[in-house]
Amino acid sequence: MSSRRRIDDDDDIDDASQDDDDVFEVPLIDLTDSEDAAAPGPVDIRNRSTNFANREQARNQAVAASRAKKNERSSAEEEKQFCRRPDGSIIKVGHTVELKQSGSRGNGLQSGDFIKVVNIIRDSTTAEIRLRGHRYMREKYLLGQGSDGSHASVNELMMHFEVHEDDNRPAQVQGLVDISPTEIKDRRDITHTQKPYPMLSFREQPARRYSHLRSKDEIKREIFHRGLLVCRWSRTSIISPNGSAYGGILRLLSRKQTMTPLHLRGSQPQTPQPISKPILHADALRGARLGKRPMRTPSLEELHTPPLKRAATHPFKKKQYTFFDMFCGAGGASRGADNAGLQVLGGLDFDQDAMIAWENNNTGGLPFCTDAFVFLENGSHKIVGRVDILSISNPCQPFSPAHTITGKNDELNINALGAIPLALLRFKPRLLIIENTSGLCTHAKNKQHFNRLLRSIMLAGPGYNIIYKVVNMADYGVPQVRKRLILIAAKRGTPLPPIPKPTHGPPGSSLKPYVSIGDALEVIERLGDRAYKDKYHRPNDAKSLDSQPYDAYSKFVDCIMTSGVTTCHPSGKRMFTPRELALLQSLPIYHRLTGSPTNAVKQVGNMFPPLMAELVYQSCAQTLEAFDHGLIHAEEELDDLDITLIEKGVNIPKLLPTPSSLVDLTSSSGQTQSPYRYLTRPGLSDAIYSAYTSAWARRKISERLAPQGRKKRATRIPWSDEYSGFENPSPLLRERKQPVRKNRLEEKFWERHHGKFIDLIGYEDDDDVV
Repeated sequence: MSSRRRIDDDDDIDDASQDDDDVFEVPLIDLTDSEDAAAPGPVDIRNRSTNFANREQARNQAVAASRAKKNERSSAEEEKQFCRRPDGSIIKVGHTVELKQSGSRGNGLQSGDFIKVVNIIRDSTTAEIRLRGHRYMREKYLLGQGSDGSHASVNELMMHFEVHEDDNRPAQVQGLVDISPTEIKDRRDITHTQKPYPMLSFREQPARRYSHLRSKDEIKREIFHRGLLVCRWSRTSIISPNGSAYGGILRLLSRKQTMTPLHLRGSQPQTPQPISKPILHADALRGARLGKRPMRTPSLEELHTPPLKRAATHPFKKKQYTFFDMFCGAGGASRGADNAGLQVLGGLDFDQDAMIAWENNNTGGLPFCTDAFVFLENGSHKIVGRVDILSISNPCQPFSPAHTITGKNDELNINALGAIPLALLRFKPRLLIIENTSGLCTHAKNKQHFNRLLRSIMLAGPGYNIIYKVVNMADYGVPQVRKRLILIAAKRGTPLPPIPKPTHGPPGSSLKPYVSIGDALEVIERLGDRAYKDKYHRPNDAKSLDSQPYDAYSKFVDCIMTSGVTTCHPSGKRMFTPRELALLQSLPIYHRLTGSPTNAVKQVGNMFPPLMAELVYQSCAQTLEAFDHGLIHAEEELDDLDITLIEKGVNIPKLLPTPSSLVDLTSSSGQTQSPYRYLTRPGLSDAIYSAYTSAWARRKISERLAPQGRKKRATRIPWSDEYSGFENPSPLLRERKQPVRKNRLEEKFWERHHGKFIDLIGYEDDDDVV
């Protein structure tokens, strides 16, 4: 009798003698120069402008050289349908080959990458043959261990692209690589599918295929080197103009990618598709329990590949999307969500002072001051209800580049990452937004935690597509050099929103001017003596210094942390007050803080800057609204939503003012309100805006569309002579006591602060709230 061995799910074939070193991580850095990030004190805006110009010049030279080389090669290239290897085997277009391993990737079973041949090129001058195709890598080399400590599944591949942000070509074109026939090890077969693991994997193949093998190690090697390969996901590394990767996209394969083109079907072997066990639909089970006739059970394809949503043919009600804030702190993310027009349902944090501040600023939301795991496991999350957008800003201290000494709460903060997949299972949000320090994905010591986070989000519930990017908050209007990781995940069946493009830049970039320290603190200067009624703005209580004053309108502050900043006040005589730090964190002047000044600084340092949060949530809400109205489909690859809608010919009507009464004559007669709550008409013209699909290209061509330079200020504040004391105010404050004639410039200034007239009189004796 021949011995047969059944391959069960409990077998540890997936482990395959792997170690923690058996991980390949794509390095990620952001566009901020290292000297700006490491240097303490104020950061000169002019230096960043110079670095920006140098990067643009280097990028233009590299693009020109690449295009010249490409044109030179294309003139001598001719396509072939097949080529012959030195061993006599034939490789055709559509075949998948395994490359020889170059270098060690850790202990245990190892292999090289894989290439699916798209073109076979012959150089007519040198007669050299090259194979051009898309690269595939084993999932364990890209993601490593799972969230539960288990390794990635054997023979699970990921399609890997490297794209440049300043290149307008699709990722499938930019991701093509050239190899020589001598680099090929053997031919392999890959199955592309959208179905979840372990469907269509080697585990569903008959066990008799391995009956001739006696030991477990032999079976492992047979499966690893000759077993069926399955690809379900693609990973795209985004390369900046300076040549470094600083972001990525992890996406489930689209329907188009799982279909074999007609001209390639004949050259690929037909692999029989195994039949899986039937899965009963939830509605069918529910009907059986109620004694009713069960509903028709959908097929496997209907369960695992839902149809793409079509355009709506009926009027759609303006919907306000819901928002919940986990690890909310004092409410920076919630402030940005409210400004973006989202309905803030509640917030969760373990810090009592922070939750008091959050509740004071979000009176319509539900505050939960408890542990995240307790909240998710005891059913308290059911009180919140349906959540469209879930924001998580988990503690970042153990992952920060400035964190060099092990803290007492490091292990607790690291374990908080485990609450993210649990929150996805409980809330089932359509979109997930994570904001954290850049060190979570850039530092080698944190790559294992980051890989586990990506893997846990990808496999949570029905699966989530992911886009992440390291950004500098200074490029979005925040007056500080703050490098942060922004991650957006979209549930399967929902389009993945794009991360907003930079809105601010140096002169000549066609963007808004950078926001400086002076710009951010201008509002508190205009308040005059009233600002001293705020107990979190007591300049005399701030730490005294004797430093050199500097121009506040040409500097950034360094990254605001829980302990404050190293940058001194522009006067050079003291440090910043908690209220000034809040303004530098893009908080409005009326945002309420709680606790002692030290606790207030901690609350500000832990915040997601509301200005950046608002931009991210606007992008998410607009994407959801466009999808719900049928303007885009679920697998749409969005680099810029406005450009996509323009190319589709979507006409977004202009927002009309809402009549204040039934007899209001200001509204235009015969015109209707816009059917959209979040979508607005793009600012640039259709012809110019749709011709350029990258932020770098738009910066170059739209210089003639936006005037450069900063508007001239009405007054210049002498920072070196301020805050000399309450009893002896500075000449500037004495001058402001005189009546000032209102003008349009003043009205425009306060309009930027939501039209609020700020009067802090009466808060002097309030010990809790400002």
